[in-house]
Amino acid sequence: MSHFMEGIVRAFIDSKLTPLTILAALCLGIFAIVATPREEEPQIIVPMIDVFVELPGAANPPTSAFFAVTTPSNGEVIFV
Repeated sequence: MSHFMEGIVRAFIDSKLTPLTILAALCLGIFAIVATPREEEPQIIVPMIDVFVELPGAANPPTSAFFAVTTPSNGEVIFV
């Protein structure tokens, strides 16, 4: 297997087409960067929800109240 890879490497090192291949790949990369459409503020949809839970009498900032509300509901979240 190493002789096979060595043959491929030698073919590229000794070939006069190698610089042309590198230049063509570089030109295609630059063309791809220039031709790719861009938007200043793309309209993307991020799947996210906000859940607001009222807990009257909870301490501010919520320490144990946070875990009292979120821990039981973690298993009940259903992804659609």
